Amino acid sequence: MPTDLNRGMLIRIHGELYQVTDFGEQHTGKQKSKTHVSLRNLRTGMSTDKLLETLLPIEEVPHENRNLQFLYTAGGEYTFMDAESFEQYTLADHALGRSVQFLIEGESYRALFADGLPVSLLLPDVMVMDVADTAPPSHSPSGGSHITKEAVLANGKQVHVPLFIKVGDRIRVDTRTEKYLGKES
Repeated sequence: MPTDLNRGMLIRIHGELYQVTDFGEQHTGKQKSKTHVSLRNLRTGMSTDKLLETLLPIEEVPHENRNLQFLYTAGGEYTFMDAESFEQYTLADHALGRSVQFLIEGESYRALFADGLPVSLLLPDVMVMDVADTAPPSHSPSGGSHITKEAVLANGKQVHVPLFIKVGDRIRVDTRTEKYLGKES
């Protein structure tokens, strides 16, 4: 496995900015192993897979993380404010990807900056969110513990939760799998 390749790193290919989302070696018989790299184009949001050999030499793009506060959304664009400089930045739907489902107005998020501009949002693995709507709490008729119901979170995201969850509860949601992890105490 190449040591100079990391998940999350930014690289430039033919002038386009990409983020490495995953990579792994593939062994086929007696042939030399090949490293497949999964990339996400940060301008278009499209994902692609490439062989590492076609990317060499790798041009890593310097980047930094900054805290941005989510202000509002308008017409598929999301406006954030830098917590230190009070500068405002706008990110499009495709730049945020699945992060859009977890945005809450007024909350702060880490953003990945390259070339002086935010290129993507870095969500925590787990977020605590409020349940805005769900069926009344109940008990499973058969005693099964894996029966779930739909719940709508305060930001409009829908998740499956256990039957005992009620409106107003705060729950933990895994942002990678979009699944319920537990009730926040």
